[in-house]
Amino acid sequence: MKKILFLAGMFVAGLAAHADGLKQNLVTANSRWILHLDGDAFRKSRIGAMIVEDKCESKVRKVKEDTRLDLDFSFKKINSITAFGPTVGEHKDGVLLVQTTADVRGDFEKLIGFKEKNGNGEPPISRITANGVEVYKIHEEINAMQAGDKIWLVGKNLASLQAARDVVFGKADSLKDAAFLNYPAVNNSFFFLALADTGSAGDKLPAHAKILQKADGGRLAIGEKGDKVLFNVSLRAKQAETITEMQQFVQGLVAFVKLAQADNKDLNALVNSASVNTNQNYLSVELSFPLDRAMNKVREKE
Repeated sequence: MKKILFLAGMFVAGLAAHADGLKQNLVTANSRWILHLDGDAFRKSRIGAMIVEDKCESKVRKVKEDTRLDLDFSFKKINSITAFGPTVGEHKDGVLLVQTTADVRGDFEKLIGFKEKNGNGEPPISRITANGVEVYKIHEEINAMQAGDKIWLVGKNLASLQAARDVVFGKADSLKDAAFLNYPAVNNSFFFLALADTGSAGDKLPAHAKILQKADGGRLAIGEKGDKVLFNVSLRAKQAETITEMQQFVQGLVAFVKLAQADNKDLNALVNSASVNTNQNYLSVELSFPLDRAMNKVREKE
């Protein structure tokens, strides 16, 4: 039954496109964090193609075999996934926006029919109406609603989904010129996570890392080029004069990891590739990892 629930909860996983693919007009105006995966670019990468086929599509095929249902969904039909929310570090009000060509509604209905035919309440998926909008509930915690032909919204908070749906239909303001998205361009990326208020961690940060509170935003971008997986971590300083201090902290942290984790070959391969640079009030850390080793690590994990 876990295989069946995998498909019913397929949107819950957080995977998503590169910065140029983000459509800010679909994001709520109060968002303070955004995670975005370009499904098309992800599948074109070697590691993405392997994850989709070996980790994702294999489970979809298993669900279809177990239920004997002609389900339309495929991870190959996801164009992009964008997650966003109003509070950094909190996801209860977050929204997952999935752009897909799959007939998701038809698949949900087939799964509900499968449950009713079995008579045992599995998979735990049902249909309700909230404020005149049809909603599919998964495990009584996750809600999914359609917003146009190719857009689905998923989340725990129905009010957040309704607000996001209004944005998609042009009935509410979308995100405009958000400062926390304004970072130097990164090539060959298929994923990014952008955060506003990275200093909001406050007392959760160790004493030696308090310097990071002087950053008013951060972004992680992941991509692939040649035989490497690329990581770019960027921070924007609140004041240009603190950027040197932040650079020195990060360089010191890299040196410490090299010494303290000398026996960790994977971690050393990552930190040895580190390049720390600054540009005006931006700090950028470039990292890379051998693609074949990364793919083997993914294959090892179930």
